[in-house]
Amino acid sequence: MASTTNVGDTNPPDRGRGRGGGRRGGRAGRTSGTSQTSRPQVVKIGPTKAPEGLTWASEALLRESFVIVMMTAHGGHHQVTIHRPVGETPLAATDWVATPSREVDYLLARRKSEALSRWEREKEQAKRLAVLTARTGRKQTDTAPPIEVWVFDGAPPIGVTINAAMAAAKAAGRPESEWLDHTGNDAVRASELAFKQALRTTAVPADWEAAHPRPNHVTMGGPLGDRPQVAVGYLAGTTLPAAMDLVQRRVYGV
Repeated sequence: MASTTNVGDTNPPDRGRGRGGGRRGGRAGRTSGTSQTSRPQVVKIGPTKAPEGLTWASEALLRESFVIVMMTAHGGHHQVTIHRPVGETPLAATDWVATPSREVDYLLARRKSEALSRWEREKEQAKRLAVLTARTGRKQTDTAPPIEVWVFDGAPPIGVTINAAMAAAKAAGRPESEWLDHTGNDAVRASELAFKQALRTTAVPADWEAAHPRPNHVTMGGPLGDRPQVAVGYLAGTTLPAAMDLVQRRVYGV
């Protein structure tokens, strides 16, 4: 924030100096009657004065947003954030929601419930186990090792090969996650690429989905989490610049 120099010194000027030109108490004398203490500058807004030099403070968890500030002569002010829907909501991704700015943090904190996050992790695990079952020819369970243990013709178990490739990646100054680029085993490389492709295309087993319904979570606002996000109807489907223009036109009565 900008600062300003205080021209009113809180200490009275030194009218009597001790020996050596210093102020009483041994402090060095001043060359000016001004204090260099920084104070925050108050941004004034009025009927004929618009604020200047303001900087937008981005919020990474909001996809798009803009702010409306209303202020009265009595010193009260109200700030509203117009933003895309946050978290789990029946609204469309192209909708806009109006929330008091001081309450946006409630929405961000409730983007997902722990139950939903756990369900998504378990869903990915179920898909992985389904792929491993198909590739190994034997039923895989949650207690199975995360890396397949089948053996290629004349090759060590894939886990051994992957560990060696991870070490090679690390030795080359690359992250271990890039191990696939550091294995000399073409069979392992082809197998892992096919495995990754299967993870992208394989559906979660129907019996798992039937036994594990998706938790019903809706991101609600307000201190008590009891305020649903409501779409601003006349802004539906608009881009950020278009939404700002429509709000401005409505203020002007157009």
